Amino acid sequence: GESVGRLKARARLDSGRLRIAPFAIREGESALRAQGELNAAAAEPAYAMQAELRQYDLTPLLRSVDPKAVGSASLDGRVVLRGKGLGDAIIANLDGTMDAASYAQGVGTGAIGLMGVSILELTLDRLDPKRDKKVNCAVGVFDIKDGEMKSRALFIDTTRLRIVGNLDVNLSTGALDGGLRPYPKNPRLFNVSTPVDISGTVEHPKVSIANSALPELVIRYVSPYTMLLSMLTETENAKPDGSDDCRAAYAKAKDARPELNNSGRNPFKFLPWFGE
Repeated sequence: GESVGRLKARARLDSGRLRIAPFAIREGESALRAQGELNAAAAEPAYAMQAELRQYDLTPLLRSVDPKAVGSASLDGRVVLRGKGLGDAIIANLDGTMDAASYAQGVGTGAIGLMGVSILELTLDRLDPKRDKKVNCAVGVFDIKDGEMKSRALFIDTTRLRIVGNLDVNLSTGALDGGLRPYPKNPRLFNVSTPVDISGTVEHPKVSIANSALPELVIRYVSPYTMLLSMLTETENAKPDGSDDCRAAYAKAKDARPELNNSGRNPFKFLPWFGE
């Protein structure tokens, strides 16, 4: 078979508590490091996991869903999750954080839709119907509380637009609630500023023209993202490829999460586990 890179894992079971730490996979420039714990001895089973993914190559997936697709893409992500209970209660009790950033070169919205991200395809096609548009990058910074995922910052960069907004996801039902506002990079050649509403579910998203100016967008960009928002919406001299600003947004998100900052030789500094 094909090599999947180097794997390092260690597990320990003690009095009904299973801990996996570390769990690490590396292949080329891609790396995944994680740790997790299941406490089955508690009156209510409890779970915790933390992980960080760096430079994961999405290009093979892109080719598998659309053999004619061109371009390349990669993904960075980090997640801290805690939950308790059994069955549906696990999601309903889920707390934590989730940040993700994807960078692309020459990837069209059609390929993104085939990869299962139909909400992004619908949004971009609504805001920019031209077929030659490309997605440069996207960044999402989310907090999770009681199974509800709410964005702290959301940014998308395309050939002609920069888009900022909010997105809430009910992880139990898949219900979506959000809004996005576009900022054209060259208003003289392509001028669209109408915000859109996002509703429906993850499986069946709906994107429609907003009935308001979405003033809550700025409110949701709380510190340290307020200064970031002004940078992202200043499009007068924005480059056709805004990936550098996506990387700056993702780095700013990490600065706002001290539990994920590097510490000495350990590439990840995790939160204390429950019960310790």
